[in-house]
Amino acid sequence: LMLTVQLALCYFVMVLALQVFVGNSGVLSFGHGAFAMLGAFVSGLLTAPVRIKNNALSMTDLLQSIADIQVNLYLSLLIAAIVGGVVAGITGVFLMRLNGLAAGIATFALLGVAYNFFFNNTKFGPGSQALPGVPKFQNLFIPLLLALLALVLVYLLNVSSIGRTLRATREDNLAAPALGINIIRVRRIAFALSGALAGLAGAMYSHVAGTVQVQDYYLGFTFLTLSMLVIGGSGSIWGALVGTLLVISV
Repeated sequence: LMLTVQLALCYFVMVLALQVFVGNSGVLSFGHGAFAMLGAFVSGLLTAPVRIKNNALSMTDLLQSIADIQVNLYLSLLIAAIVGGVVAGITGVFLMRLNGLAAGIATFALLGVAYNFFFNNTKFGPGSQALPGVPKFQNLFIPLLLALLALVLVYLLNVSSIGRTLRATREDNLAAPALGINIIRVRRIAFALSGALAGLAGAMYSHVAGTVQVQDYYLGFTFLTLSMLVIGGSGSIWGALVGTLLVISV
């Protein structure tokens, strides 16, 4: 039961990440799985025991500077969120100029690039294999606290000027610029913040599973979390909660 609840909390944070951008902007993104994947690898590699990283046969090419580093769980989760946000901010410079089908295809390509990078590269991870020994959450306190913090952050963002202007661009993409709204800027901010939450969700998932494997964050993860958002209703954070609970309980 505890494992199921921990998993549901991970999915909830991921769906919140999607709601911040997809729900408010109306722009479909398949690329958030890439940020979750990145967060999982960052947190997993930072917390896995040095002995395991050095002895894993599939990681013989792992950079020694990565293999020798080890930090505590809390710091790794923070770093994972920061890295996810930074990468989302950088990629958003190019992606946030797109709309409709073009945006969906471009973000899907981002997910594919991330998957192929981590799947075929053994210098920054286990490649196609799994990285064992990632410390697991021992109780519900940490994942529940993180989910509550993410919920509060998303709520504050939704009621802020950024959230309101982003929803304005969703309702009328042509009228918004006439009101002085910089669509690209607002989308980039929301995309970066949602990328940080996705990175946190991916890191949380790795500490529930106790392992990092690139396949866990690819198509299945992407479509599952998007379906949670759509089923519950993408327009509100409560829809994210309802969608997560409905899909998990099935």
